Amino acid sequence: MICRENIAILFFSLSAECEIQRKTWLKKGSRKSNLSIARLFNTYNKSILKQTGLSIHHYDERQQIGQNFGERLANAHQKIFDQGYEAIITVGNDCLELNRLDWENIIQNISAGRSVLGPSLRDGAYLIGLTKTAFNYIDFQILPWQTNQLYTALNEYIHENTQQYFELPRLRDINNGQDLWTITHGSTISVRLKINLLRLLAVTHCPLFIQSFPPTLFYWLKDNSLRAPPQNSLV
Repeated sequence: MICRENIAILFFSLSAECEIQRKTWLKKGSRKSNLSIARLFNTYNKSILKQTGLSIHHYDERQQIGQNFGERLANAHQKIFDQGYEAIITVGNDCLELNRLDWENIIQNISAGRSVLGPSLRDGAYLIGLTKTAFNYIDFQILPWQTNQLYTALNEYIHENTQQYFELPRLRDINNGQDLWTITHGSTISVRLKINLLRLLAVTHCPLFIQSFPPTLFYWLKDNSLRAPPQNSLV
């Protein structure tokens, strides 16, 4: 059994300033609007992770070391394992449905020595939980990261390095404006997070969103969005 104190969370993301250089959720929005969305993604996911009570290690571009994504992620894992942790749960900032997960069940499976995988709808992975014995530095870094072949390759990797793994439900990554439209029109994110997203969209006057909601809603959101909400209101 792995003690809870020996499980770390790796929050692996870019800073908001770097994130908007490769992702644009609002093509007709300003840089400031996209920056606000990126900051909201980071703040929200960190607020969810803090509720687990596990040690959180946030690696953005200032801490990441390597020539490509696989090297940077593998190096971050190695550094945390070298600190004495026996298992790492890795998540990024582009899934806004982490509130749906049973985190205690995830921790229990990791504690029992099982790997945990959370597949995304595009066949990537929004969560990877590995024990130290299941981590192979060389094989891990050469997986087809940031492609739709990742989840299949991760399954093969897990079967080669451990006997058991636990699979989580498929969730959506928010990579573009259409993903953002879908998530704000659904019921899988928290109400407060949805309100905060809609406030940002109301300020940008984004046509895609304005046409799909009552105009009175956007006037109310815009009038009530002058002050940023406190972090504990995001969940």
